[in-house]
Amino acid sequence: MVEILKLTLIIAVIIVMIRLKVPLSITLTASALILGLLFRLPLAKLGAGVLDTFLNLENLKLVLALQLVLLFSAVLKENGAMQRAISALSGVVRDARFCVAVIPAIV
Repeated sequence: MVEILKLTLIIAVIIVMIRLKVPLSITLTASALILGLLFRLPLAKLGAGVLDTFLNLENLKLVLALQLVLLFSAVLKENGAMQRAISALSGVVRDARFCVAVIPAIV
C-alpha cells in the first residue's frame, strides 16, 4: 500500500511540474531521482544507473535518431517542403483529422 502512495506522489509531482511548464527532460530526471530515493535505492546504485543510462549505446542511438528527425523536420519547414506536402495532402484528402495524423507519420 505504501508503494502505491509513493508512485501516486511521483505521478502528482510529474503533473505539477508539467503544469508549471518545467522542461520534460528535467521533470523526468527529477521524478526518477525522487523515485529512487523514495524506494531507498542506495546512492551508489542510483549514480551507477544514471551513468549507465547516459553511456548506454541504445539510448545514444535513440537520442541521435530523435535529433535527426527534428533536423529533418526543420529543414522541411525551412525550404517550404512541409507546407507543400500539407497542401498536396489536403487536396487529396478532405478530412483534416487524417492530415494531422499522417503528416507526423511521414516525417
